[in-house]
Amino acid sequence: MTPIQKITIPQPCRQDWQLMTPVEQGRHCLQCSKTVTDFTLMTNTEILTYFTSHENVCGRFAQDQLGNINNQLDYENTKNNTGWKKWLAAMVFLGSTMFFKASAQSATTAPQIEQGVKNNLFDNGRTIGKVAVHSAVKTSIIIGHVDDEAKRPISGVTVMIPSTDISTLTDAAGDFLLQVPSLAKQLTIAHIGYASQLITINPQSSKSYEVKLRVQPMLLGKVAVVRPSLVKRLYNKCIKKTNPQDI
Repeated sequence: MTPIQKITIPQPCRQDWQLMTPVEQGRHCLQCSKTVTDFTLMTNTEILTYFTSHENVCGRFAQDQLGNINNQLDYENTKNNTGWKKWLAAMVFLGSTMFFKASAQSATTAPQIEQGVKNNLFDNGRTIGKVAVHSAVKTSIIIGHVDDEAKRPISGVTVMIPSTDISTLTDAAGDFLLQVPSLAKQLTIAHIGYASQLITINPQSSKSYEVKLRVQPMLLGKVAVVRPSLVKRLYNKCIKKTNPQDI
């Protein structure tokens, strides 16, 4: 099968997931008579493996999941295409070195030219080095579930790595999937009306997390307004107003 370059959903389905019939791999949509595969709990590798042996698939993805998968594909495709570029860069390097060595033997300004070449080679090497550093950054996929004290799932909960823009939201079932740096240490779980939580994570050893949010303490009941007595209001209005020294 042709290697995968990108995964998209050109025309998102508007059917309600909760109304579909649960089946083994996801849910069955009566509207289009197809099984909608649930990919929200799969890793990128599992999803890509699935598509190497399946076609004409209807699927369900988390909010940022397709972006994460396509970023990985872009990276892998770029890495696979750098072989011929490295070979070309090596040939250019060899040719440039031979040319400037010959020029150094016949020109009095050779040392300055050679220094310029070294600077250019250093810049090229730094550009290639950036790609290598980028490829060395390891990420992990973590999943989790957020519910309340009554074990009811909470949708729309913000799940994020503190002090970064890496975040996602829980779906209608209270589940989330997030691609995080392997060295990430904490997750912030926040939702309006609930006390926020800061939980410790270790993506290298644990991939699944269960979070229980507690409702923020609130005062509920009939409002009682306490007002001054009529005598005190008359005193403040008439007598105390005419005697500023008593204020």
